[in-house]
Amino acid sequence: MGRLRLVSKKVLYTELLSNYDLIVIPCTSTMENTNKASFIIFNKVNIKLLKKYINKKYTLIKRMKVGDIRITPSFKLKSDLMFIRYPYFNNNECNKLLLNTYSTMLDIINKNEYKNVLCFSIENKIYDYKSNEICPKIYKLFKDYIIKKDINIDIIFNKKSEKKNYI
Repeated sequence: MGRLRLVSKKVLYTELLSNYDLIVIPCTSTMENTNKASFIIFNKVNIKLLKKYINKKYTLIKRMKVGDIRITPSFKLKSDLMFIRYPYFNNNECNKLLLNTYSTMLDIINKNEYKNVLCFSIENKIYDYKSNEICPKIYKLFKDYIIKKDINIDIIFNKKSEKKNYI
């Protein structure tokens, strides 16, 4: 049985970041970061090697579509990076797609035998989700999944007020 925790973004500034073997980063269609917290991760990896790797590996299919997931090395941190492209709008169709994307993400994490995962909260002004509606569904999806698996997931939130939306 795994563990699910909600953690402060302070973890990004500490040596605790080395405890993760996978960091999940919400991104744009060109695999760029979408929030301040993920920007911190980009500053901790070897960005030149990462961009070179992305450009070489994804030249034919460069742009990510909504629901796409890609894994790359970080070239500096001990963890790999999982880039995930979320839908942008809050409606029933996008909410289902978001939950399906997270479900696929969990299956990929399990298949690749990642054990300690840092995942960014959907709490982001770029995404137009009603946090009090979607966050509990995400939390339940994660919790139900890790009960059967040996995966530890930490969801990082930016503000203390965001934490209440998950529980």
